[in-house]
Amino acid sequence: MALIPPGYLNAVVSLGTSGESFQHIGTGFLYAHPLAEKQGQTLYRAYLVTNKHVAANAITANAITHVRFNDPEAGLTVMRIGSVGTGSWTFHPRSADIAVMPLLEHSPLWKGRDLREPGMYLGDVCTTFGEGVQPLEGEGVFVIGFPLGLVGDARNYPIVRYGAIARIQDWVRRHQDTFLIDAPAFPGNSGGPVVLKPETTALAGTRPITHCLLVGVVSKQLRSREVAVSERTGEPRVVFQEDSGLAEVVPVEMVHETAIKEVSDYESQ
Repeated sequence: MALIPPGYLNAVVSLGTSGESFQHIGTGFLYAHPLAEKQGQTLYRAYLVTNKHVAANAITANAITHVRFNDPEAGLTVMRIGSVGTGSWTFHPRSADIAVMPLLEHSPLWKGRDLREPGMYLGDVCTTFGEGVQPLEGEGVFVIGFPLGLVGDARNYPIVRYGAIARIQDWVRRHQDTFLIDAPAFPGNSGGPVVLKPETTALAGTRPITHCLLVGVVSKQLRSREVAVSERTGEPRVVFQEDSGLAEVVPVEMVHETAIKEVSDYESQ
């Protein structure tokens, strides 16, 4: 039984450079932001989402120039990012590690994809903790992306890894702007989505999670740090760093807020 909508694998893309070969920099994904109701149907605006630090790298160092994805008709495709989106990133209005870029309607990232079809865009979200489904510590999550630049040769399917929410109460109580997951996340995962694992059972007083919900965006892995000090001088000599197994995640609310800012900026032009 599938727990992740198959379309999610095509909704997650690789961002990087393309010279003689494609070089992966970070992960991004397609996000459908609801705008308004019209004649009983929800209108959406489609975005490419990644981390602010990934997108800012593209601005300062001209690093991210291309997007690599599975086209519904043509298959594996690499295109300049300005050919699929507006080419302009909008950052979160405060300091969250989120950037969004509106997609062009004629681009393959939009064409042939129904925003209302589940899984073609990650738009089925857990938008407000404390209302409806409230993720708690121990809740299962999937991390989707391209760790270590492991993009496919024939297709561009991302790697799905499993973990759990490690600490989220600081975010729920608004003491922090991020939460932690206990899941493998390596360089290249930045900007990838984190979705809640569906569960058919739930504790009394809570609701079961009946389908995948976008809950956040991977920002960075956390590393443990040990310093070896010289017995003779008392000065640090060597620093050892290891993967802690924890990753920092930006809540999906920050994606929502960034999309609202982009719409507001667009309408004011």
